[in-house]
Amino acid sequence: MKAEKRHKFRIYFEVLSVLDNGERRGDKLSSTVVARKVNMAYDRFQRHLGRLVELDFVESPTSLVLTEKGIKYVEEYRRFENFLRRMGLLER
Repeated sequence: MKAEKRHKFRIYFEVLSVLDNGERRGDKLSSTVVARKVNMAYDRFQRHLGRLVELDFVESPTSLVLTEKGIKYVEEYRRFENFLRRMGLLER
């Protein structure tokens, strides 16, 4: 069975969500741990992480600190997914 391809916006959400959950627990997550949690090859993850830093969603690629803008992205993406579910356009 072929896995469904994730869109970059979904990948951004998953990475930021992992960071958000880690920060709420007081964990400092390395990029290796985050890449593993989002089920992505490390080199591909690094490219996405670089873009998240450029967008100011993550403060630094070494410390992986979520910014206010990153937190806002996670909140808005969740709202958008909930809307899609209510409309019957998203199953999970």
